[in-house]
This record gives sequence, C-alpha cells and structure tokens, in this order.
Amino acid sequence: MAEPWKVLVYIAADNSLYDDAQVSLKAITHASRSSEVETIVQFDGPSAQLSTRYRCRGGSREVIWEAPDNYTLDRGQRLTDFLMASVDHPQERKRIFLVLWGHGAGLDHIYFFANPDGSADGGMGADSGAGAGTGAPPTAGADAPPSAAVAPAFAGGSAGSVAGIGAGSGFGAAKGGAIFAPREVFNGANPNRYVGDISLAKILGDFLRSMNRKIDLLGFDSCMMAMVEIWHELRESTELAVASDLEVPANSWPYATILGDLARYPGMDASTLATAIISRYLEDYDGQGQGVTVSLSACSLAACNAFADAMKKLVDEMKKVVPDGESRRKIFRARDASWTPEETTYIDMGHFAQELSESFGATSGIYEGSMGVLRVLTGYPYLIYNREGGTEESFYMGCGVALYFPTSVAPTIEDVQNFAAQNNLEIGTKFHPEADTKFPPTMGKFPPTMGKFPPTMGKFPPTMGKFPPTMGKFPPTMGKFPPTMGKGGDPAGGGADDAISGYEILWDRYIELDFCKTTGWADLIESLLNAGY
Repeated sequence: MAEPWKVLVYIAADNSLYDDAQVSLKAITHASRSSEVETIVQFDGPSAQLSTRYRCRGGSREVIWEAPDNYTLDRGQRLTDFLMASVDHPQERKRIFLVLWGHGAGLDHIYFFANPDGSADGGMGADSGAGAGTGAPPTAGADAPPSAAVAPAFAGGSAGSVAGIGAGSGFGAAKGGAIFAPREVFNGANPNRYVGDISLAKILGDFLRSMNRKIDLLGFDSCMMAMVEIWHELRESTELAVASDLEVPANSWPYATILGDLARYPGMDASTLATAIISRYLEDYDGQGQGVTVSLSACSLAACNAFADAMKKLVDEMKKVVPDGESRRKIFRARDASWTPEETTYIDMGHFAQELSESFGATSGIYEGSMGVLRVLTGYPYLIYNREGGTEESFYMGCGVALYFPTSVAPTIEDVQNFAAQNNLEIGTKFHPEADTKFPPTMGKFPPTMGKFPPTMGKFPPTMGKFPPTMGKFPPTMGKFPPTMGKGGDPAGGGADDAISGYEILWDRYIELDFCKTTGWADLIESLLNAGY
C-alpha cells in the first residue's frame, strides 16, 4: 500500500505578491474540504511577525504557529524551521510534496537601487536574531563558497546565510558606501533578500539527513526555475521536481484542481502527480484565454548525474574547437537561436543541442556530444514531461529546461561593488556587523584564482557596452524588469520605494555551482567569450 502524502507549502508573500498569495492560500484551504491529505502552509506576510503556519483541513485552516517578536528575516532559516516543524518525527512514513511559492528568476541575481540614501530594506531593517544564518542560503558565510544560486529563488548547497538577512550573512560594504547583496527567488521588500540556489541544496540536504528520506516531489511555483544547473544542485535531496523555464503568472498554480486530484487519488505516485500538476496548469491558463505563454516541466533528479556526464562529453568536444573562429561562430549562432522568451542569457537546452547537431557534421565530436545530450534530456527518466501553451505568436516549442549562456562574462562581486560606488548606486540592504569579517570568505576564495579576477586585462569592463552589457540589457528591457505582473521578481516588493536601475548575475557565484564544476561548462563559456566571434 502506498504511503500517504503530506503537502508542505512555503509562501513568500512579504512582497508585491501578497494579494495573489492570499488567493493561493484560499484555494489550498478550499481543496482540503474533502481531502484526507495532510496539508501545512507557512505564509510569510508583510513583516517578520506576520509569518504564520496553518494546517488546512475540512475546508478551513487552523493556526498552528505564529512568528515570535523579532523572528528572523532569514528566509533560509524560515524554510528550515518550517520543514523541521512540519514533520512529526524522523520515522514518519509519508511522502513529501513541497511547494516553494514566490518570486523567481532562475539563477541568483543582484539588484541595483538608484537611490543610495533610500531605505533599501523597505523599512524592515537587518535581522538581529541570534543564529539566523544556521542552515540558511549560502553566500559568503564562514563555511560558504563565494557563490549562491531560485531563485524563488531556492537552490544551493553550502552553509551560511543570505546577505542582508541573517546574522551570518554578508559581503560587507563596498567602496564608496555602496552595499552588495545577492538576489534569490523569494525577494521581499528588498529584492536582494532571498534564498540562494546553492543554499537551497544545503537546506533540503539537511532535511534529508534529518528525515532519512528524499523529498518525493518539489514544486517551484515561481518563474524560470527549470534550469539544469538548479536541478543538478538539488539532485541529492529530491526525487522529482516541477518548474517552469518561463514566467509564472501572478495567479500561480491552480491549487483547487491540483489538490483536488490528489484528494480523489491519494495513491498516485510522484510522477503521476507531477503530470497532473502540469496538465492542470496548462488547462487553467489555456482556458482563461489570457494571451500568455506558459510552460511547466517535470524532471527526475536521479538522472542529473547522467545528464551531467553527457554534458561534460559535449563540453570537452566544444573546448577543442574554441581556437577555430568558424566553429565558435556556429556555437554562438546555436546559442542565439535558442534563447528563451523572457531571458536572453537563458537558452533552451533542447533547442541548443539540436542546433549544434545540425551545425556540425555527423563525423564531428560536437555532433556526437550534442546527440548524447539530447538522448539523456528527452529520454526517460530525466525530462519526464513538459507542456507549453499560449498565444501562437509566442509559442516556441522548447523542451522546457534552460541553461545559462550569456553574451558576455558576468561581473564578479568586486566588479559590482566598484561599479556601484562609482555610479552612486546602492546594492542590497543593511548588514549585520559581523559581515565585515566574512568578505573575503577565505584568502583562497577571492579571487577564485589568479586567472579569474579579473579574467583578463580586457575583461573589466569587457567594453564600455558590456557592463552594463548594453543600454537595453541593464535592465534588459522595460518589459523584462519586472518581466510582467507575474512572479518574475517585482523590484519594489513589499512597499519599498527605491527605484531599481538594473540587475546582474554574478560570475564568481555561477562558477561555484556543482554543475559547472562537474561539466566544465562555465570554463567553456569564458573561453568562448574571450575568443569572441
């Protein structure tokens, strides 16, 4: 007999999505009216003290926990507390369906505030709670590498805490008084307050070790989290993941029908439940006739290592042709033909592998490598299911899984700090006093190597047009920042008045992702971009 399901939903609603979060909470509550499935929701409201935990059953919700005064603003610690408190004991035999609800942007970003004298934290201030960094998203904490990766922000794998959130957080003040903090998926009043990708892996890994079992199904109800790098980070703690490579509208997932299906068929396995989520999601938005394009994918994370092995073979073959200009141009054309609709630094993995296979002859090592990637990507059990729907004009038929491949090497932490200081920009939020002792994390971690900072004498800035990459890229366009009224990362958040002048992904954070270390992908990107067209 199948083990019963337990549904855990973490809602980061202390931001511009607060009203939409209320709708999702009501739908989840309503779905419990005829369900025997245990459902627990943590709802983070406009302030730390409005963080509330509910048990939903019988069509109503019961408050089972309320945040104490001075509760931590550290989202990593909040999530850890929620997970640990929501399981009765380590031997509890229930399958776990965890949903992370909030703003998303895929890889970690940092946001630039145009008003250096403004209240970048939206009046919430720095967290003063003791031990707030424990088990939180890793940024430059004492035990953390100088990187992090949610989006909503959720993903990651080392200790520490997010800059500007917890007692263990921070990169310190930049020169000229500008302050830096990285960006994650669950951005609140300050968009730079979040749980990083690497951190999420740490949090979920700790939960795995405590429970002695993986999360059966992890759902990202947030934008652009279906990325091979993020899924690879979470492979040790999670069996199956559902996420979108596109924007998720503010209306979110249709919880009434999804949880209604689970109530009627509680014996369904994780793969069947993931398929039901994707189908209900597409049906809901197609039926509304809103003219939006939506996509949702399910991946078996047990196959991430096989995908990384195939990717490494392709990367090794691509490295061989870097000195050849004609071959580089074929690779760049394949990249440009594979951009995802919302973020041009993210490419559709299926499109990219297909474009490479068509650009290089059948006797080429790149052809063999790209076909190997396609076989793993589209063959069970890596990519289990993907559906896309929307307007015909924007329908692009991707595979639903993205990969980072920018047109220029992203700036490092120090690059961003210097840029902010020179342009009178504030980046991030207030920092705990201990932060100044944690940057650099170690003498050996920043710069990562003598060759990486700066990558070359010609890299910073690569050209006057590269940082910002172009006037159109920083922010990319007025329509991309925020992408829409959906979950792509509203800059203002929960009442903050600060104008956002742009955002960036950090290179020294990206290269620390395990996917990059395993496959050599980041090194290849750097080599290709250095060589140019």
